[in-house]
Amino acid sequence: MTMEAVLTRARSLGLPEVQWQAPHWNEGAIRFCDRLGAHAQDKRRCTLPVTPT
Repeated sequence: MTMEAVLTRARSLGLPEVQWQAPHWNEGAIRFCDRLGAHAQDKRRCTLPVTPT
C-alpha cells in the first residue's frame, strides 16, 4: 500500500492524522518522514518483559 493510499483511507475514515514510528537509528526511515513533511514527535517506548509465573 502506498502512503497516498494510506492517506486516502485515513481521510475516508475522518481521521485527523496518521502516525507511525521510525527508530532514531533508521536514517532511511527518517529521510522518508522528512520527504513527506511529517512532523517528528518525542516519544518514549516502554517495554515490560513477561516472565513465566
